[in-house]
Amino acid sequence: MINEIRQNTLSGKVSVLELTKEHLKKARQIDTRTNAFICFCDELALESARSVDEKIKKRKQLGKLAGIPIAIKD
Repeated sequence: MINEIRQNTLSGKVSVLELTKEHLKKARQIDTRTNAFICFCDELALESARSVDEKIKKRKQLGKLAGIPIAIKD
């Protein structure tokens, strides 16, 4: 799945910003049932997504996980 997401974002088929928005929305929906998240960092996530989208447009070097949504468990 990660490889598919990476290929879709690098090819421009899917923007990292839209992907991030969708994952934040889904995480919030799940959280209403599970209460699994302590906080959401929407602004930081969206800012990072925009940055990765810009780097993709400029064909800059990216790490292998750039643009891949994650949740961190403390």
